[in-house]
Amino acid sequence: MLNHLTSRHWRTAWVSITLIAVLALFVFYPPLRTAASDFLGIFRVRKFAAIPINISALEGNPTFADVLETALSDQVQFTGDPDSSTAVNSVHQASSLAGFQVRLPAWLPEGYSGPSTMRVQDEVSFRVTVKVDHVRAIQEALGRTDVPIPSNLDGARVDANIPKVFSAWYSSSRGTIELVEAPSPEIQLPPDLNLEELGKFALRMAGMSEDEASQLAESIDWANTLVIPVPMNYASYQEVSVAGSTGLIIGEAGTDEAEGHWMLVFEKDNIVYGLQGMATPEQLVAVAESMF
Repeated sequence: MLNHLTSRHWRTAWVSITLIAVLALFVFYPPLRTAASDFLGIFRVRKFAAIPINISALEGNPTFADVLETALSDQVQFTGDPDSSTAVNSVHQASSLAGFQVRLPAWLPEGYSGPSTMRVQDEVSFRVTVKVDHVRAIQEALGRTDVPIPSNLDGARVDANIPKVFSAWYSSSRGTIELVEAPSPEIQLPPDLNLEELGKFALRMAGMSEDEASQLAESIDWANTLVIPVPMNYASYQEVSVAGSTGLIIGEAGTDEAEGHWMLVFEKDNIVYGLQGMATPEQLVAVAESMF
């Protein structure tokens, strides 16, 4: 569902997301619970929050891109093939293979039909082992060497398991709508990490001032919230209610809602759902509501 978001200005935005994810040990999905002494050590997505960020330091910065690529290749180890998936022909087959109840919408916007394709992506795990030298190199590339690096970050290890993911595509003459469903990823965090401190660090690395980062970090439930950085001037967002849950709609700034490309994310009954495509925010919410 992120294919569209990896083009044009969104490419830079998602690079910043990766930065936050790796450096803050998945502060990218975030608001706060308290210090590490009260933290269970497991992160799961229960809600979503958007944070506007200034990506001027990332635009046209090849040094940062090279440093980040090196950092990722040296600090992230995968188990399983992230691109491995299986085509399915029915909801029953998809549910059986995915290991959870797959839901399809009962309503689609006018002109849409399908699903034309349904797939279940294999489970994949990965480990992030933070090396503070890479953190310092990224700080230098971004001109953020004034931001203090959190204690206990060097050598910190994060183990993440991404469950099987179901995807379905619906087509029309004006484009497609993609539906994604999966149980929340499970992320094991070291017990001695101060999540609020990590969150503040990530937010400051994303361009916020010390006061702004401190206030926001204190308001976030880092153990349950997926924080999505949204690039200023390039995208807009709004919270919405979906089937009794609170979701988040994100689209390109200035986009005509009648023709624009939007993404909806929400969580319900321990399953994370995503819808994205050529539709209005109201239509995506209606599609999601029709699944329950």
